[in-house]
Amino acid sequence: FPESVVDDVAGGEGVREASPVVVTGSTVDVSGLTGVNVIGVAPGVIDAAVVKGRGVRRSGQVVADESLGADVGDTFELGDAWVEVVGTVDGLTYFAGTPTLFVSIGDAQALTFAGQPVATAAVVRGELTSPPAGVKVLTNAEVEADLARPLRRATQTIDFMKVLLWLVAAWIVGSMVYLSVLERTRDLAVLKATGAANRALLGGLVLQAVVLAGAASLVAEVLALVLGPALAMRAEISEA
Repeated sequence: FPESVVDDVAGGEGVREASPVVVTGSTVDVSGLTGVNVIGVAPGVIDAAVVKGRGVRRSGQVVADESLGADVGDTFELGDAWVEVVGTVDGLTYFAGTPTLFVSIGDAQALTFAGQPVATAAVVRGELTSPPAGVKVLTNAEVEADLARPLRRATQTIDFMKVLLWLVAAWIVGSMVYLSVLERTRDLAVLKATGAANRALLGGLVLQAVVLAGAASLVAEVLALVLGPALAMRAEISEA
């Protein structure tokens, strides 16, 4: 949509500030050919997220996610122009860990729209209660959900595999406890003969299963810390 629409958004009730954004993609050669997400922003929009260097101030500058492997001062070709990395951010990726580049709004328009004054979205501080015609308002959570939409089939497959792995883990723990019971059949018989209650015997087996599962969880946590940095994209291990 025309960049002038952002002025209408900025004048809306409840809006303190509005800025145009161009969201697109490209390919760069930084230690090998790499696909990147490109977001064109106005100066100052992402300054708070920069962990090293500074934000974009003018054309030809870029703030890159650290996963790209570029450092402050590096230069590379983006589209038909050369850009310089002036800052880095950490963890700002989407589309399965694809690195993100933040450039000036003009550079993003030149990359995708031949320099035409258009935008693909507007970021707003405040709450737009009455959007202009043809404009849809999304919350931060809705934007995140929309970004995850292209990966929905992949995440469904991962969730299915996760359920299978939980079943396998439960089967392994159950098998270990079952083998332990077989080895302790005589001991259990003696305990039963001396008056031990079924509840006490069952409680001992449950405690054994809990200790076994807890030990396995600790080993998994250590392995996650060791293997995490080697993964191509960040992975989150839930508490479930």
